[in-house]
Amino acid sequence: MALILVAEDDPGTRKLLAAVLERSGHDVLQAEDGAHAWASVRSYRPDVVISDVNMPGMTGMDLLDRVRSHHELALTPVILLTTLQERRDVRLAMSKGADDYIAKPFKTDELLDAVTAQLNRNATRAALQDLQMRDAIEHALQEQARQLGDEYEQRLATALSEQWPGEAEGQQTSFCPEASVLCIRLEPVRQWIARLDPVDLARLFKRFHECVGDTVYLFGAVNLQGTGEQMLALFDDRKQNPSAPHVLRALKAAFALRQAEATLDAFGTRLQPGHAALPGAAIRVGLHLGPVALASLEGLLGGPARAIPVGDAVLQARDLSDSAISMNRRVMVSVPVMRRITGAVRLQDRQLVNIPGRDAPLDACAVEPLP
Repeated sequence: MALILVAEDDPGTRKLLAAVLERSGHDVLQAEDGAHAWASVRSYRPDVVISDVNMPGMTGMDLLDRVRSHHELALTPVILLTTLQERRDVRLAMSKGADDYIAKPFKTDELLDAVTAQLNRNATRAALQDLQMRDAIEHALQEQARQLGDEYEQRLATALSEQWPGEAEGQQTSFCPEASVLCIRLEPVRQWIARLDPVDLARLFKRFHECVGDTVYLFGAVNLQGTGEQMLALFDDRKQNPSAPHVLRALKAAFALRQAEATLDAFGTRLQPGHAALPGAAIRVGLHLGPVALASLEGLLGGPARAIPVGDAVLQARDLSDSAISMNRRVMVSVPVMRRITGAVRLQDRQLVNIPGRDAPLDACAVEPLP
């Protein structure tokens, strides 16, 4: 499978790491400290390095610095392992170029997921490049805007009914074992409320919904719900021969929404000609993946029925969008998403964020497109 170097000064932990990795088919090199690990990296050039942070002599941070500063070894994936839980340690590791960060005591599945993510990095990057993201996004959005027009809502409804079979026959709930959920938030709502009358505010929100709808539909969203300044978009792979895995399509949609900010700013200027410009639009996105159910709610007051996505994946996507606002980042993703898109994005930051109502801090990653 792959050659993995484990650097850990505790013999029991080192043997446990090696046993888990070897049972998964990997070849494992072991080093008892940073100096021996650095010598093994130069001699054997492993596919992945897993290193404890606190080791005598050369620490895991020192080893990371050596790897990143070597012109031939700089791209070697490094996963840091430590007992420290403080937020500044996570941020320091990521700022120095660590590819992932696992806390002790580690879980076997988490360790293997982290290693697999690094091994898949080059393949993921190639897949994203095949999508020709930059040129395709700009061209496709312009073409889509011309084509959709007044037909947008009808076409979206038709596509959703085809991709979620059974809803038309009165099915109450459908279930997707894994889907990507985008929670899209528009800011600064309170400042606009203070500046716009209700009619103009409604027009601005309508334009926001149109921009988001056009974008996520372009990248294959199968469900879209919105209330005011917040929208939820759902992506899955149940359609035959999707253009790319659902998490990559959702990521593309998240990055493409940046263009909508300029559209909303221009629209806001037209709402108040001759007056001071409205505060600039900021779209903040949270992205998570997991099982999602769609509950069919009968229309209120005679309106049409709606398929509402529910589940922990939806709640976590909302929490991530909250963290995007608090941290002033455009796109925040969960660690499971980050491990699927490793190599396709640049990690800006990783923090443990306290969200009201959550028992534990949210491990959130801020990402941006590759340069």
